[in-house]
Amino acid sequence: MNNDKELYNDFKRRSYRSCVSDAFRTTRKTIWPLTKANWKLFLFLALMQGAIGVWTEYLTPGVMYVGFDFHPLSLFMLAIMVLATYLTISSKMFATINGRGLRWNFTRQLKTLPVSAGFLIVFLLLSILCIYFCIVKGKNPDSIPLLNALSVPVALSPILLIFSLPLAFAFTQYIMEPERKLYRSLWKSYSTGFRRWGFIFTTIALGELCVIIFQTFVCLPNYILTTAHNYSAIGVSSYNDAPDLPAYFYPLLFGVSTFSGMVKICVTLFEVYTLYYMYQTICIRQKERKM
Repeated sequence: MNNDKELYNDFKRRSYRSCVSDAFRTTRKTIWPLTKANWKLFLFLALMQGAIGVWTEYLTPGVMYVGFDFHPLSLFMLAIMVLATYLTISSKMFATINGRGLRWNFTRQLKTLPVSAGFLIVFLLLSILCIYFCIVKGKNPDSIPLLNALSVPVALSPILLIFSLPLAFAFTQYIMEPERKLYRSLWKSYSTGFRRWGFIFTTIALGELCVIIFQTFVCLPNYILTTAHNYSAIGVSSYNDAPDLPAYFYPLLFGVSTFSGMVKICVTLFEVYTLYYMYQTICIRQKERKM
């Protein structure tokens, strides 16, 4: 693929439903050969996700209900593990499409992180500013519940969604086109994605809805175990109950989390193909728009 014309020759225009359905069919057709060829890597990544699942529950018991002890170094290391594992999985899936190596795709994705971080920082600063005006500028700051102030980021999250969603196209285009320079072409790719915002939203929303439904059923044992762990933490920390989890709970959680990690690998391939077919369609529409 030496230029955009050669790249776009094999592209196919699809509707948002076709992007998702074709991604599913391609995933179903390629996942087994891909797994047989890379079973050692996939097994390692699944075990990593199993370890991450156990470590997360160990560090944050009852986080959804009663809070958790703050372990900054451990949480930072956990976040690095989560990020590295996800980038490795998605890089391998992109490598199956663009023919580049795992390292090349991993490096490519790493270069997009500062852009994502920039959007997140702007969002956090905007949230802090709004919280400041809610609390400090209110007629009676003491009467404003803390929960209401902390709900500001949730209320502002649609703004983050609106302005960050075009990055899905910009980043996919950057990964799929080797000659493209991120910061030289970011604004152009972002503008293109913003003009196709509705198509990007419906495609990703439908794809993620399928993922949520699939994972809800397939990964149900993992959700049951983590919920049981949280309720046990409530009893121990809030009511001074004796720990009631069996001795084999954490090994069982590790095994179930590892299985969920295998499912996540399959799901990531589906998500990457959905992005790829979405990217194809937008590129064709842009080409037709210029004609």
